[in-house]
Amino acid sequence: MQKGDIYNYYNKDKKKYTALQIINIDTDKQEYLLLALSYWDDNPLSDKDINTIKPFWKDHHSWKGEYTCMLCKGDIPDNYSFAGNREVLAHPDEELTKAGSWYYSCLQISLQKAWEELPESFRENYKRLKGIGSNIVSTSMQRIADGAELDTAYPGLTKIEVDGQKTWLTEYLNTHRNITELIWKNAQEKVLDLSKSCLTTFKTDGKGVEEIILNDCLSELSFLESIDSDIKILPTSKNRSFDLHVQNTNRLYLFRDLNITELWIGGDGQTKVDIGEIAANLPNLKVLRIWGKPDYIVNMEKISLLKNLRRLTLRDIFGFTADNFPSRKDFPDITSIWMDSIPDDVAKKVKKEYKGIDLWITKGRKPEWLEANLNNPFRHWDGEDYISPTHAKNAANLYIKLNKQIDKLIKENPSPERMQEELEKMVTEYTEEFNKMDKRTHWIDTMLREDIGDVLTKLLEPAKQVYGDKVDFNKLDYLFEDVMDF
Repeated sequence: MQKGDIYNYYNKDKKKYTALQIINIDTDKQEYLLLALSYWDDNPLSDKDINTIKPFWKDHHSWKGEYTCMLCKGDIPDNYSFAGNREVLAHPDEELTKAGSWYYSCLQISLQKAWEELPESFRENYKRLKGIGSNIVSTSMQRIADGAELDTAYPGLTKIEVDGQKTWLTEYLNTHRNITELIWKNAQEKVLDLSKSCLTTFKTDGKGVEEIILNDCLSELSFLESIDSDIKILPTSKNRSFDLHVQNTNRLYLFRDLNITELWIGGDGQTKVDIGEIAANLPNLKVLRIWGKPDYIVNMEKISLLKNLRRLTLRDIFGFTADNFPSRKDFPDITSIWMDSIPDDVAKKVKKEYKGIDLWITKGRKPEWLEANLNNPFRHWDGEDYISPTHAKNAANLYIKLNKQIDKLIKENPSPERMQEELEKMVTEYTEEFNKMDKRTHWIDTMLREDIGDVLTKLLEPAKQVYGDKVDFNKLDYLFEDVMDF
C-alpha cells in the first residue's frame, strides 16, 4: 500500500460500493489515513474511472462543508479491493483526521445522496433557516390539522414527534422525502405503511398498531416501551439491514425474518434478558449492545451461537458468571468488547483472555456491591473517574433517605394540600444537597444534571400514581429548576 492508492470498499449492510484513498502512511505505527471519495454505486470503481473521481464533500443538512477521513491501523480487510493510484486528492485539516477504523459505515455519504435528491427549494429553505424549525415536537404537533398546515409552519422540516392519532400523517411521510426521523407514540393506526417514506429512524411505543410496513432506507427501528402485543412487521422486497432497539427479549420472534445486524436492548429492569431468545431469532447479529437498569441475563453461554458477532457491549448487566461467558476459542471473530458495571469475575476473565482486541472493561462488581447497590439509581456514579467516592455515596444515601420518607408519607395518606407541602420540602432538600456538593469544584455537568433530575422523577412517581392531579407535580419540577444552582 502507498500514498495515492484508491480502494473500493463494499458495505455489506447497504449493499453499495464506495471508494477511499490513502492520503498518508505512518509505516512505523502501521497507520493509514483514508479520505472518503464521492462514489456510491452498485458496482466497484474501475481503474479507467479513477481520474474523474473527487473527494466526498459533506454539506448536507446543517453541515457547512468538510471532508471525511479515517485514521486506520493494521491490515486492510478483505472487503477492500484495489482500484488504482493517482495523486492525493485532498489534505484535510488536522482536526478531521481523528482515529477511526477500516470499517466505513457510509452513513454520511448515504445521507448526502438523499439530501441531493430533495427539491432545491427545500434545501435552500433549510440552509436559510440554519436548521431552525427542522423538527416539531408532540405538543406543537397537536395543533397541526393537516399536511398543508405543517408545510407552511415548518418549511425546513426533517423530524416529527407526535403523540396520538393523525390519520393524514402516513400519506404525508410517503410524499415528503425530507422527513427522515419519526417518533410516534400512541399512533392508534392499525396499519402503518412507511414503505414509500424516506425515514431513516422510526421510534414507536407500538400502541394501537397491528402491522408496520417498513421502507428500504430505514437505519433504526426503536420500540420505546415493551411490546405488549404481536405486531406484524413487514420489510420491503429488498429487506435491507437495520438496527433494532427494544426494551427486552420477550417478543424477538416478531423480527425473525428481518435483516437485523445490530440489536440494542435498553433494558426494562423487570424482565430477564434471554440470550437464548436472541440467538434463536436473530442469529446473524454483528453487534449486540445491552444497557441495564440494571437487568439480569440468562443463558449467557448461548452468546457463542452468534457466529457473526463482532462487537459486544454490556452495561449494568448481572446474573451471569465467568463460567457462563465464552472463552476466546469459542468466540474467534469478536473484535470489540465493552463492559461497564458487570460481575467482577467476568471482568477479570475477559481482560485476561481477550487481549489484542478493542477492550474497555470497567467497574467489575463484587457480590457485596450488588447487594448494596442494585436498587440505587446513582450506582453508575460509583467508580467514575470524575466523581469522588464521597459524592457518589452521598447521592445514594440521599436517594435512600427521601425514598423512605416519601413511602412513609404515602402510607400516612395525608390530604393533597399536606402532600404538596411535604413534597416541596423534600424537593428543596434534595436539590440543595446537590448544590452543596457542587459548590466548591463544580463537578456536576449536563449529563449528571440529567441524572439528578431523572432520579427526582423516579422518587416522585409513587406519589404521582396515588395523588395524580390532586398534587401539582409541574410546580415541583419548576421548584427543582429554581433551587438548582449546578
